[in-house]
Amino acid sequence: MGEELAGAVHEPGFAVGDAAPALDHAALGAHFAGLHGDGPQIVDADIERGEGISAALGKHPVFPAMIIRMVTAGEQTGKIENMLERISDFLDDEIETTLSGLTSLIEPLLIVFLGVTVGGIAICMFLPIFKMSEIISGPPGGR
Repeated sequence: MGEELAGAVHEPGFAVGDAAPALDHAALGAHFAGLHGDGPQIVDADIERGEGISAALGKHPVFPAMIIRMVTAGEQTGKIENMLERISDFLDDEIETTLSGLTSLIEPLLIVFLGVTVGGIAICMFLPIFKMSEIISGPPGGR
């Protein structure tokens, strides 16, 4: 979800920076659409009614409070483009950190799995060789 949110936040930053009207740019809420359900339509409808972007996003449970506060600060200072870019950068960093953490957790499991697999293959290869001496010498206790 973080990757979708980072991409969604990054896109409107360019629309706002180019002075394109938010609603004419395929609807600002549609950029946040990678999210879920009726969220984009709800956000669009709220913005069309004149609510602020932060108020419209605040009604949608997908957006963390930190993002809503940052959008509010951007609206109040008139620098929403910069704020959306900061949010996007933050979410990109968060995704990168999460993925590196997951990778570091998976690595030991992968090493153990490969060790067991290679060990099993080695046992399957050498077990018949060790059994061959029993086959050649015959059953224990003579014939």
